[in-house]
Amino acid sequence: MAQSESIDLHYKTHLGRRVGRLNTGSRSIRSEEPVHYTAPTGIIRYYMVTTEINGKAHSSCKKFPSVSLAYEKAESDIMHLKPRNPRRDRLVNEALAVYSYFQIGVIQSFAGFVDYFTVMAQEGWFPAYCLGLRGNWENQHLQDLQDSYGQEWTFGQRLYQQYNCYTCFFISIEVCQISDVLIRKTRRLSVFQQGFFRNKILVSAIIFQLCLGNLLCYTPGMPNIFNFMPIRFQWWLVPLPFGILIFVYDEIRKLGVRRHPGSWWDKELYY
Repeated sequence: MAQSESIDLHYKTHLGRRVGRLNTGSRSIRSEEPVHYTAPTGIIRYYMVTTEINGKAHSSCKKFPSVSLAYEKAESDIMHLKPRNPRRDRLVNEALAVYSYFQIGVIQSFAGFVDYFTVMAQEGWFPAYCLGLRGNWENQHLQDLQDSYGQEWTFGQRLYQQYNCYTCFFISIEVCQISDVLIRKTRRLSVFQQGFFRNKILVSAIIFQLCLGNLLCYTPGMPNIFNFMPIRFQWWLVPLPFGILIFVYDEIRKLGVRRHPGSWWDKELYY
């Protein structure tokens, strides 16, 4: 605990010195220029900015697991299925898009925002208190902004907290995508039938993804490059229930597809 507090103090001090001049990609921003930062209340903008800042890192985490699925063995019941009609049964169809973006994708996004608000609440910023806070949060000249407990925060400390939220959102998506890549091993069969560890490349990809996440969080200098911070261990645990939910949800989908072929469930949820 003492070591964690020491790390927090170090980065708070470090970021406090960076308030006057911040590096944002290819240009620098000085204190006399208007600066726009993502605040706790700007949820949509926060999501877009986080995606842009962490886009390259996030892409690196996804590529290896995605490619590893090419080494997955075929499902054991594949010869019992009718041949695919190339005119009607496309590889990327409406069912796949709806399932990926409006079901699994929503769970992943919700996990990120839950972790985000957990980080804010543990540091003294309750969700209801964050509403309408954006103007004061982004004010560089306001050095005594009070949180839900009445504690005063400088602009540098708020920026530090903002980077913590960036990091936790990224880690939440990374944890959920581990479940996502596991459920993509099969479309009909249970993952327990297919086997968790038969695809050694996939296992290596998951380990690589976790190592890369730790590298981005705990390597010195990352706050200056990707705005990643050395987050607390318990913040890694927040998205775990959502990862389990994704896995269980997909197992139920596959069970319904196997037991009720040709039904509404099969037509809408089999891709």
